[in-house]
Amino acid sequence: MSATGNKKLTFEAPWDFDNGFGMKEGFEEATGFASANNDTTMRGLNPWLALCYQSDWFMRLAADKWFELIGKGLIDRMNALIDVVTEEYATYFARNYEKWDNLNKVVDYIMNSDIVSKYKTHADAAAYLKGWLNKRIDWLNEAFG
Repeated sequence: MSATGNKKLTFEAPWDFDNGFGMKEGFEEATGFASANNDTTMRGLNPWLALCYQSDWFMRLAADKWFELIGKGLIDRMNALIDVVTEEYATYFARNYEKWDNLNKVVDYIMNSDIVSKYKTHADAAAYLKGWLNKRIDWLNEAFG
């Protein structure tokens, strides 16, 4: 916000893809609204998002948008996209892992080494991602239900 801005409170995306999708230590489960934690001592907390999660109007809007996306085939499109990208770009993924030597290795201290060390191929990582996302979708369907 600024004196010359649109007078609306705005903020960046409340997620971090490097920390997401069950890869971060302590967030392996696909449940809960971790970013809604109102403990201001938590590193990386988004206090505005925590306030939104505590507001019925926000949760209703989020649920409405969620079920709109589900109704438009989000799950099938997501799973198909992961499969297509994994297959079509297999050689590029292999070259990437060869160049950076980072397959099944923890490259960030916050990553869960038990999960990361299981990946022997990019397809393994993609299968984990699909599984985690589908568990997350099931949880969100129930939470917003």
